[in-house]
Amino acid sequence: MSKKSIIIAMACFLWISSIGGCPRGKDPSGNEPPEVQKVTISPKSAMPGTVLRCSATLFDQEGDAVDLAYEWYVNGTLIPEAKGIDFDTNDYVAGDKIYAKVCPREKESGRTGKCDESTKITLGELPSLTLKGVRIEPEQITIAADAEAVVDYGDLDEMDVDDIYYQWYVNGQLLEDLDEFESTLSTDYFATGDKIQVKVCTDGAFDSGTTTASAIYTVLNKPPVFVGDAELEWDGETLYLTLEAEDPEGDDLEWVLFAGPPGAYIEDGVVYIDRAKVKPGKYRLEVGVSDEYTKDYSRYKSTITVPK
Repeated sequence: MSKKSIIIAMACFLWISSIGGCPRGKDPSGNEPPEVQKVTISPKSAMPGTVLRCSATLFDQEGDAVDLAYEWYVNGTLIPEAKGIDFDTNDYVAGDKIYAKVCPREKESGRTGKCDESTKITLGELPSLTLKGVRIEPEQITIAADAEAVVDYGDLDEMDVDDIYYQWYVNGQLLEDLDEFESTLSTDYFATGDKIQVKVCTDGAFDSGTTTASAIYTVLNKPPVFVGDAELEWDGETLYLTLEAEDPEGDDLEWVLFAGPPGAYIEDGVVYIDRAKVKPGKYRLEVGVSDEYTKDYSRYKSTITVPK
């Protein structure tokens, strides 16, 4: 090994004390460098004397062994002696702003990757418990199932959030009779075509800056679907083809005969064919079923044979 190679290797070995200097980017084999994707500090509410702990989410494409280097900053100044996951705030005062930085290094190659920093916390100050977001599930809402609010806590620790308050809106109107802790909206409160939204906050003050609102969801109508097998039978000179369908929301069904033998017609899912009006042969049959809210038809297609 050359003198230059020895120096580089030693620099990488000592990297946890002095971040940087090791190779970055892909190596010649195409190996991707590691990256720290998220850094958090807990607890988020801390008084002077509290021991803070840093945690990091690491990603390495190839699953290589990786070391993590920790740096702690107070009021923007690096604290050289703080190099671990814990940081004792005993020497600091209320109002000091603290954050951590974490950087990865592959053990075998010594290559460094992408670092990440936590959000700042202020000693002696309660953090703003603002939720990252909220969505409504299922993604396609119908009157067949209740709507559920699903909260995204973001960087917040769920343990730090004592309560979540909900406000449900239908067509822009607040449902004032619902309990403020109700995360589910019953189908009793909405109909097909209605627009639903939910707002959430952690302090019950919905006019404050901590309120988060979902997107507005339209209650959809799903078309009926055919079920079972078609039943074909003769009764004298009349051919009966019986079809069955179900609507997810229980809406009334509407039937349409798009194609069939001359003189054929449909009533309540039964196709009637008068043998006396139809020449023997094969005929294309197409039946559509919809409901009272849409003309988005489900279709049944087949070929039937009228015998001599």
